[in-house]
Amino acid sequence: MIIENLIEKANAADIPNERLFADPSVVHIAKGMGQEHLLNAHEAIIVLNEMVDPPINTTIWLSNVTTGLPKGVKSAVAASYLSYLAGAGLSAAFINVLDPEIMRTVYLIKSFRDEITFAAGEIS
Repeated sequence: MIIENLIEKANAADIPNERLFADPSVVHIAKGMGQEHLLNAHEAIIVLNEMVDPPINTTIWLSNVTTGLPKGVKSAVAASYLSYLAGAGLSAAFINVLDPEIMRTVYLIKSFRDEITFAAGEIS
């Protein structure tokens, strides 16, 4: 109900849905309810995309997912979660552009969405 109210207020102020971003506030996977919360964030993105027409944008801070994890698994976890959320309709993400695995994932997501032309040499 809160998000619906905020969307209504934004629209009343002539701010179209295409300019709105919602963040389901992802948390780290390693402790507590983190894993369940990450699933809930995935479902929230799906709902936000279905709730209004045209849909609002969604975004996350990807590094939040890997807080507290060993350095050797952070890239794999982050890249996998980014793919998972992209499949739910994630619009944008704050990412580490210096991480080759994450950037490879971004490239592939864009290819799968037909936003760029795939070239195998770009992911090697």
